[in-house]
Amino acid sequence: MNTTENLSSTEQDLRSCRDALERASADKDMLQRQLSSQLLDIERLKQEKESLLVQNRVLERELHEAREKLSHCSKNLNVVTDNVNQNETLIIQLKEDLKHRDEKYLRLQAEFRNTMESIAILLSLPTRFAIDALRDKLGLESQQLSRTAHVNEQVTTRLRILEDERNMLEAKLHKLESDLNSLELARDSLRKDKSNMLYYGYYGTLPRLRRERSFHDLPYLKETAVVYQLQRRIKILREQLQRKDLHLDLLRRKLSVQEESCRVRAVLQAERDEALSRSKKLARQCDKLSVQL
Repeated sequence: MNTTENLSSTEQDLRSCRDALERASADKDMLQRQLSSQLLDIERLKQEKESLLVQNRVLERELHEAREKLSHCSKNLNVVTDNVNQNETLIIQLKEDLKHRDEKYLRLQAEFRNTMESIAILLSLPTRFAIDALRDKLGLESQQLSRTAHVNEQVTTRLRILEDERNMLEAKLHKLESDLNSLELARDSLRKDKSNMLYYGYYGTLPRLRRERSFHDLPYLKETAVVYQLQRRIKILREQLQRKDLHLDLLRRKLSVQEESCRVRAVLQAERDEALSRSKKLARQCDKLSVQL
Protein backbone atom coordinates (compact mmCIF):
# COMPACT_ATOMS: atom_id res chain seq x y z
CA MET A 1 0.00 0.00 0.00
CA ASN A 2 2.77 2.39 0.88
CA THR A 3 4.56 1.56 -2.37
CA THR A 4 1.45 2.39 -4.40
CA GLU A 5 1.06 5.71 -2.62
CA ASN A 6 4.73 6.51 -3.19
CA LEU A 7 4.41 5.71 -6.89
CA SER A 8 1.32 7.89 -7.26
CA SER A 9 2.98 10.78 -5.44
CA THR A 10 6.10 10.34 -7.58
CA GLU A 11 3.99 10.40 -10.75
CA GLN A 12 2.30 13.60 -9.58
CA ASP A 13 5.68 15.15 -8.87
CA LEU A 14 6.89 14.15 -12.34
CA ARG A 15 3.81 15.64 -13.96
CA SER A 16 4.24 18.88 -12.01
CA CYS A 17 7.93 18.98 -12.97
CA ARG A 18 7.01 18.38 -16.62
CA ASP A 19 4.46 21.19 -16.49
CA ALA A 20 6.96 23.50 -14.84
CA LEU A 21 9.54 22.59 -17.50
CA GLU A 22 7.08 23.36 -20.29
CA ARG A 23 6.18 26.69 -18.70
CA ALA A 24 9.87 27.52 -18.32
CA SER A 25 10.45 26.67 -21.98
CA ALA A 26 7.53 28.88 -23.03
CA ASP A 27 8.86 31.71 -20.85
CA LYS A 28 12.28 31.24 -22.41
CA ASP A 29 10.85 31.53 -25.94
CA MET A 30 8.91 34.64 -24.99
CA LEU A 31 12.00 36.24 -23.44
CA GLN A 32 14.03 35.44 -26.56
CA ARG A 33 11.40 37.07 -28.74
CA GLN A 34 11.38 40.14 -26.48
CA LEU A 35 15.18 40.27 -26.61
CA SER A 36 15.23 40.13 -30.43
CA SER A 37 12.58 42.88 -30.58
CA GLN A 38 14.60 45.02 -28.19
CA LEU A 39 17.76 44.48 -30.27
CA LEU A 40 15.88 45.59 -33.40
CA ASP A 41 14.64 48.70 -31.56
CA ILE A 42 18.19 49.47 -30.43
CA GLU A 43 19.48 49.13 -34.00
CA ARG A 44 16.72 51.39 -35.31
CA LEU A 45 17.48 54.00 -32.65
CA LYS A 46 21.18 53.86 -33.57
CA GLN A 47 20.30 54.50 -37.22
CA GLU A 48 18.08 57.42 -36.25
CA LYS A 49 20.89 58.80 -34.10
CA GLU A 50 23.32 58.56 -37.05
CA SER A 51 20.80 60.33 -39.28
CA LEU A 52 20.43 63.15 -36.74
CA LEU A 53 24.21 63.47 -36.48
CA VAL A 54 24.48 63.74 -40.28
CA GLN A 55 21.76 66.43 -40.32
CA ASN A 56 23.58 68.24 -37.52
CA ARG A 57 26.85 68.23 -39.51
CA VAL A 58 25.03 69.53 -42.59
CA LEU A 59 23.49 72.35 -40.55
CA GLU A 60 26.88 73.22 -39.06
CA ARG A 61 28.39 73.42 -42.54
CA GLU A 62 25.54 75.63 -43.77
CA LEU A 63 25.92 77.88 -40.72
CA HIS A 64 29.65 78.17 -41.39
CA GLU A 65 28.97 79.17 -45.01
CA ALA A 66 26.36 81.71 -43.86
CA ARG A 67 28.86 83.10 -41.35
CA GLU A 68 31.46 83.50 -44.11
CA LYS A 69 28.90 85.28 -46.31
CA LEU A 70 28.06 87.62 -43.43
CA SER A 71 31.75 88.36 -42.92
CA HIS A 72 32.13 89.14 -46.63
CA CYS A 73 29.07 91.40 -46.53
CA SER A 74 30.51 93.18 -43.47
CA LYS A 75 33.74 93.89 -45.34
CA ASN A 76 31.82 95.18 -48.36
CA LEU A 77 29.70 97.30 -46.04
CA ASN A 78 32.79 98.85 -44.48
CA VAL A 79 34.12 99.69 -47.95
CA VAL A 80 30.78 101.22 -48.96
CA THR A 81 30.68 103.20 -45.70
CA ASP A 82 34.14 104.63 -46.37
CA ASN A 83 33.09 105.57 -49.90
CA VAL A 84 29.94 107.22 -48.57
CA ASN A 85 31.97 109.25 -46.08
CA GLN A 86 34.36 110.34 -48.82
CA ASN A 87 31.45 111.29 -51.06
CA GLU A 88 29.87 113.29 -48.24
CA THR A 89 33.14 115.19 -47.83
CA LEU A 90 33.25 115.86 -51.56
CA ILE A 91 29.62 117.00 -51.47
CA ILE A 92 30.46 119.51 -48.75
CA GLN A 93 33.39 120.77 -50.81
CA LEU A 94 31.18 121.06 -53.89
CA LYS A 95 28.61 123.02 -51.92
CA GLU A 96 31.35 125.42 -50.87
CA ASP A 97 32.51 125.69 -54.49
CA LEU A 98 28.97 126.40 -55.65
CA LYS A 99 28.64 129.05 -52.98
CA HIS A 100 31.89 130.69 -54.11
CA ARG A 101 30.77 130.51 -57.75
CA ASP A 102 27.45 132.15 -56.91
CA GLU A 103 29.30 134.93 -55.12
CA LYS A 104 31.64 135.26 -58.09
CA TYR A 105 28.66 135.35 -60.46
CA LEU A 106 27.07 138.15 -58.48
CA ARG A 107 30.37 139.99 -58.46
CA LEU A 108 30.70 139.53 -62.22
CA GLN A 109 27.20 140.87 -62.72
CA ALA A 110 28.08 143.94 -60.66
CA GLU A 111 31.29 144.36 -62.64
CA PHE A 112 29.36 143.95 -65.88
CA ARG A 113 26.97 146.71 -64.87
CA ASN A 114 29.91 148.88 -63.92
CA THR A 115 31.51 148.06 -67.27
CA MET A 116 28.38 149.06 -69.15
CA GLU A 117 28.26 152.30 -67.19
CA SER A 118 31.95 152.86 -67.92
CA ILE A 119 31.31 152.19 -71.62
CA ALA A 120 28.50 154.71 -71.60
CA ILE A 121 30.83 157.23 -69.99
CA LEU A 122 33.69 156.40 -72.35
CA LEU A 123 31.49 156.81 -75.39
CA SER A 124 31.19 160.46 -74.50
CA LEU A 125 35.03 160.81 -74.42
CA PRO A 126 37.34 161.05 -77.44
CA THR A 127 37.51 157.89 -79.58
CA ARG A 128 41.14 156.89 -78.91
CA PHE A 129 40.78 156.97 -75.13
CA ALA A 130 37.47 155.11 -75.37
CA ILE A 131 39.00 152.32 -77.50
CA ASP A 132 41.96 151.88 -75.12
CA ALA A 133 39.69 151.75 -72.09
CA LEU A 134 37.38 149.28 -73.83
CA ARG A 135 40.32 147.08 -74.74
CA ASP A 136 41.45 147.03 -71.12
CA LYS A 137 37.92 146.15 -69.99
CA LEU A 138 37.67 143.39 -72.59
CA GLY A 139 41.02 141.97 -71.47
CA LEU A 140 39.84 141.84 -67.86
CA GLU A 141 36.52 140.29 -68.87
CA SER A 142 38.32 137.68 -71.00
CA GLN A 143 40.59 136.73 -68.10
CA GLN A 144 37.63 136.39 -65.75
CA LEU A 145 35.75 134.29 -68.31
CA SER A 146 38.75 132.00 -68.81
CA ARG A 147 39.08 131.53 -65.05
CA THR A 148 35.35 130.83 -64.76
CA ALA A 149 35.53 128.31 -67.62
CA HIS A 150 38.50 126.59 -65.98
CA VAL A 151 36.64 126.35 -62.65
CA ASN A 152 33.56 125.01 -64.45
CA GLU A 153 35.66 122.36 -66.19
CA GLN A 154 37.15 121.29 -62.86
CA VAL A 155 33.70 121.08 -61.29
CA THR A 156 32.38 119.13 -64.29
CA THR A 157 35.27 116.68 -64.08
CA ARG A 158 34.78 116.26 -60.35
CA LEU A 159 31.03 115.72 -60.78
CA ARG A 160 31.66 113.17 -63.52
CA ILE A 161 33.99 111.28 -61.18
CA LEU A 162 31.31 111.41 -58.48
CA GLU A 163 28.73 110.09 -60.94
CA ASP A 164 30.99 107.14 -61.78
CA GLU A 165 31.55 106.45 -58.09
CA ARG A 166 27.82 106.70 -57.46
CA ASN A 167 27.10 104.17 -60.22
CA MET A 168 29.73 101.85 -58.81
CA LEU A 169 28.30 102.22 -55.29
CA GLU A 170 24.79 101.59 -56.58
CA ALA A 171 26.01 98.39 -58.24
CA LYS A 172 27.66 97.35 -54.97
CA LEU A 173 24.48 98.17 -53.08
CA HIS A 174 22.39 96.07 -55.46
CA LYS A 175 24.83 93.20 -54.96
CA LEU A 176 24.65 93.65 -51.19
CA GLU A 177 20.84 93.66 -51.34
CA SER A 178 20.86 90.41 -53.32
CA ASP A 179 23.34 88.91 -50.81
CA LEU A 180 21.09 90.05 -47.97
CA ASN A 181 18.05 88.47 -49.59
CA SER A 182 19.93 85.20 -50.10
CA LEU A 183 21.14 85.32 -46.48
CA GLU A 184 17.60 85.94 -45.23
CA LEU A 185 16.38 82.96 -47.26
CA ALA A 186 19.25 80.85 -45.90
CA ARG A 187 18.44 82.04 -42.37
CA ASP A 188 14.77 81.07 -42.75
CA SER A 189 15.78 77.69 -44.18
CA LEU A 190 18.23 77.12 -41.31
CA ARG A 191 15.54 78.09 -38.80
CA LYS A 192 13.12 75.61 -40.33
CA ASP A 193 15.73 72.83 -40.49
CA LYS A 194 16.80 73.56 -36.92
CA SER A 195 13.22 73.46 -35.62
CA ASN A 196 12.52 70.22 -37.52
CA MET A 197 15.71 68.61 -36.27
CA LEU A 198 15.10 69.68 -32.67
CA TYR A 199 11.46 68.60 -32.77
CA TYR A 200 12.07 65.18 -34.29
CA GLY A 201 15.33 64.69 -32.45
CA TYR A 202 14.38 65.89 -28.99
CA TYR A 203 10.65 65.19 -28.82
CA GLY A 204 10.83 61.96 -30.85
CA THR A 205 14.00 60.02 -30.15
CA LEU A 206 14.75 60.88 -26.51
CA PRO A 207 11.29 60.19 -25.05
CA ARG A 208 11.21 56.91 -26.96
CA LEU A 209 14.62 56.05 -25.50
CA ARG A 210 13.28 56.80 -22.02
CA ARG A 211 10.23 54.56 -22.56
CA GLU A 212 12.33 51.72 -23.98
CA ARG A 213 14.83 51.97 -21.16
CA SER A 214 12.22 52.11 -18.38
CA PHE A 215 10.07 49.34 -19.90
CA HIS A 216 12.75 46.91 -21.04
CA ASP A 217 15.52 48.01 -18.67
CA LEU A 218 17.86 48.99 -21.55
CA PRO A 219 21.39 50.35 -20.90
CA TYR A 220 21.75 54.07 -20.30
CA LEU A 221 22.27 55.78 -23.69
CA LYS A 222 23.75 59.11 -22.51
CA GLU A 223 20.59 61.03 -23.26
CA THR A 224 21.58 63.79 -20.82
CA ALA A 225 24.62 64.65 -22.96
CA VAL A 226 22.49 64.69 -26.11
CA VAL A 227 19.96 67.02 -24.44
CA TYR A 228 22.76 69.34 -23.31
CA GLN A 229 24.27 69.42 -26.80
CA LEU A 230 20.90 70.17 -28.38
CA GLN A 231 20.19 72.94 -25.87
CA ARG A 232 23.63 74.39 -26.53
CA ARG A 233 22.98 74.24 -30.29
CA ILE A 234 19.68 76.07 -29.77
CA LYS A 235 21.40 78.81 -27.77
CA ILE A 236 24.18 79.25 -30.37
CA LEU A 237 21.71 79.36 -33.27
CA ARG A 238 19.53 81.89 -31.44
CA GLU A 239 22.55 84.15 -30.80
CA GLN A 240 23.63 83.87 -34.45
CA LEU A 241 20.13 84.79 -35.63
CA GLN A 242 20.09 87.82 -33.31
CA ARG A 243 23.47 88.99 -34.62
CA LYS A 244 22.25 88.49 -38.17
CA ASP A 245 19.12 90.60 -37.48
CA LEU A 246 21.27 93.40 -36.05
CA HIS A 247 23.53 93.24 -39.09
CA LEU A 248 20.52 93.48 -41.42
CA ASP A 249 19.26 96.57 -39.55
CA LEU A 250 22.69 98.16 -39.90
CA LEU A 251 22.69 97.47 -43.63
CA ARG A 252 19.25 99.03 -44.00
CA ARG A 253 20.43 102.19 -42.22
CA LYS A 254 23.49 102.38 -44.47
CA LEU A 255 21.25 102.04 -47.53
CA SER A 256 19.09 104.93 -46.33
CA VAL A 257 22.24 107.06 -45.86
CA GLN A 258 23.36 106.17 -49.38
CA GLU A 259 19.96 107.15 -50.80
CA GLU A 260 20.19 110.51 -49.00
CA SER A 261 23.67 111.10 -50.46
CA CYS A 262 22.32 110.28 -53.94
CA ARG A 263 19.56 112.85 -53.43
CA VAL A 264 22.15 115.47 -52.40
CA ARG A 265 24.17 114.65 -55.51
CA ALA A 266 21.09 115.22 -57.67
CA VAL A 267 20.59 118.64 -56.03
CA LEU A 268 24.25 119.47 -56.65
CA GLN A 269 23.90 118.39 -60.27
CA ALA A 270 20.96 120.77 -60.71
CA GLU A 271 22.93 123.60 -59.09
CA ARG A 272 25.90 122.84 -61.34
CA ASP A 273 23.70 122.98 -64.45
CA GLU A 274 22.28 126.29 -63.28
CA ALA A 275 25.78 127.70 -62.71
CA LEU A 276 26.88 126.53 -66.17
CA SER A 277 23.87 128.20 -67.76
CA ARG A 278 24.70 131.41 -65.90
CA SER A 279 28.32 131.33 -67.06
CA LYS A 280 27.22 130.67 -70.66
CA LYS A 281 24.79 133.57 -70.47
CA LEU A 282 27.56 135.82 -69.17
CA ALA A 283 29.87 134.66 -71.97
CA ARG A 284 27.20 135.46 -74.57
CA GLN A 285 26.76 138.92 -73.06
CA CYS A 286 30.51 139.51 -73.24
CA ASP A 287 30.60 138.32 -76.86
CA LYS A 288 27.71 140.64 -77.69
CA LEU A 289 29.56 143.49 -76.01
CA SER A 290 32.70 142.70 -78.02
CA VAL A 291 30.71 142.74 -81.25
CA GLN A 292 29.16 146.06 -80.32
CA LEU A 293 32.60 147.51 -79.63
